[in-house]
This record gives sequence, structure tokens and C-alpha cells, in this order.
Amino acid sequence: ITNTAFTVTEGVAADLKTAVFNLVDVEASRNEGTGGNLGKVQLTLSNAHGVINVGSSGFAVVVGNGSGSVTITGSLTDVSAALAVAFNYTAGNNPNATELIHVVLSDLGNSGTGTTTALTTSQDITLTVIRANDAPVASDSATLAPVNEDAGQAGPFPAGPNYPGATLNPAPTG
Repeated sequence: ITNTAFTVTEGVAADLKTAVFNLVDVEASRNEGTGGNLGKVQLTLSNAHGVINVGSSGFAVVVGNGSGSVTITGSLTDVSAALAVAFNYTAGNNPNATELIHVVLSDLGNSGTGTTTALTTSQDITLTVIRANDAPVASDSATLAPVNEDAGQAGPFPAGPNYPGATLNPAPTG
């Protein structure tokens, strides 16, 4: 991943296509492997506090779009193209000041050596989150005592020129 640091705003979709993924797997590029995974790789993007969306392209299969964990499976070309079409992240409510998108690329066991043990590589994208100034929210409920709006104010009136009928008490001179 060429660009691994971004600044995003809470609740606003940020375009991360400029992350520029350079996905490489020798066996997948030679269309090696067996069965349904022949020539395929799997890229997983995950974050605990936000929403990730990617595009679709070619025969890439995208699972989990609009969640915190998105998986793209397909050829290197199709997976790369899906990220070039769209790669967006929206920080959730009250996120951490710094968030990470964990990126894992798997060869799905297509090692070219006859083994089916998947090999993976991973890297993180760091997101500096600008938090929104959320409006306060009242919770619970309170019962207020009834107020007779025609009763006027109880107790002494405050002194001052902005209160009609109030008496000014000048400071003693002397």
C-alpha cells in the first residue's frame, strides 16, 4: 500500500482510493492453484468502529460492503480494479482519534508448491479522525412541577435597570 495515512471526518465518507494498492502474488498472476481458488486472492479490509465500502469490478466477489469488514475475492486484476472503482471509509459515532483499517491479502493456498496452506501478508492504513461536535442528548425523563404562568415571580425582584418596577439602590458615596 503506497499511501497509508489519511485524515477523515466523523460521519463523512472519505475516499481512500489514493491508498494505491500494489497487490502481488506470483502464483495468482500465473493462474496457479487448484479448484475454485485457481488464480485467485482474497483481500480483507477491517475496522472496529466504522463502515467500509468498495466498488465491484470484473468477477471480483465483494462480501460485507457497508460494514466494518469487507472481503474481496478474485483475480489480482479484479480485486485491484474493485479498489480503484471505490474505496470509502466512514468513521462511526464518537470514534477514537486514530483508527486503523487492517488490510490482509491471502493467496488462498495457491502457493504453486502443491500445499494448500494459505500465505498472507498484512498492513495497516492509519486514519486520523476529526471528531464532530455532537449536540448534547438528554436521557431519561424528568417530571417538572406545574407552573402557573400568570402567578408572576415568587420572591424579591432583582435590582437593575432591565427589570421594570425594580428600584435601583445606588452605592453609598462618601
